[in-house]
Amino acid sequence: MGKIGILKSAAAAACAMALLATVAGCAAGGPDTKIQVTRASFGYAQGRKDVKDDVAKLCNDKSSCKFAVKVETFPSHPPADPSPGDDKSVLYGWKCGDVSEHSYETAEGKTANLSCPSDAPRSGCKPGMVACQATRLPAPAS
Repeated sequence: MGKIGILKSAAAAACAMALLATVAGCAAGGPDTKIQVTRASFGYAQGRKDVKDDVAKLCNDKSSCKFAVKVETFPSHPPADPSPGDDKSVLYGWKCGDVSEHSYETAEGKTANLSCPSDAPRSGCKPGMVACQATRLPAPAS
């Protein structure tokens, strides 16, 4: 095999190694597929309070999370009960990697359940983002 053949083989091998490394780095279920709470509020109608910090403390960076929906679960921001006497709920949203936001509401007295599927794409990885470009080799010396 001549110098050009060796260079082409080396370039192809380097490209294949880069492709494998990128695919492995973008594999589903990596660390960026953990829960990231984007919003949460607790209460009824206009009597709601922001509880994003409380839900984030319970759930961020986990693959799944459950918590009881009750006044005691959200101690960070007064008032403790934002709408006394009303049937309350928690409205919450979260993301898993680059997946669009999940959005749910769970009634008081029930259990909220957040999860990220093990096959969620990792943050920064898009389908088809990996491609090897043609490598230009120097013209053979005459």
